[in-house]
Amino acid sequence: MLEYENRLGKVYHFRAKKTKLGKVTYVASTKSSPDDIDGIPRGYEIYENADGQVFCRKKLVSNILPEEVKCLKEWKRKLEDKRQARVFIDVKADEVVVYSCEHPAVAEGRLGALLGFPMTRMGGGRVGEFLVHYNGNLKFVLDDPENRVYSVYRMCYRGEGGWMFLDYGTLESLAKKTMPHLELDSFYELM
Repeated sequence: MLEYENRLGKVYHFRAKKTKLGKVTYVASTKSSPDDIDGIPRGYEIYENADGQVFCRKKLVSNILPEEVKCLKEWKRKLEDKRQARVFIDVKADEVVVYSCEHPAVAEGRLGALLGFPMTRMGGGRVGEFLVHYNGNLKFVLDDPENRVYSVYRMCYRGEGGWMFLDYGTLESLAKKTMPHLELDSFYELM
């Protein structure tokens, strides 16, 4: 049986179901069933979103180059090492959305210390990781695939909110300008 453990430690099983129109769809469940499939179907992949939900979806064809994703993952590693930031990178067809943790103290298991009581489940495991919510804060959009020119946007939380254009350039230069500001007050000064 095909199993997948997400980064929160939940184990998912996958099964095929028929839709009302008779087509086959694949669903993920935390409960095992005799109908579980043995492997990932051809043309499909397991996808985990920023909040740890798991899906079996058709394989995504992305125009984002592996070395560009590697650059963003290097920034992710730096932020996690330097200030325990929680960052999730979601590669899509022509864009990359960078999510960061709504409340890093929750992710680090320090919520109990802030509230004055321990945050543990039966069995002693931390519950903090299950309370974490990620927000999309940066978006890199591939505007010119031939010359590898991107636009970068940051999430604006004022007024109606939404994505606010910041700059354009190579992914590496835009990441260098914006990624260090994630989860800091300076993020809201990016214009």
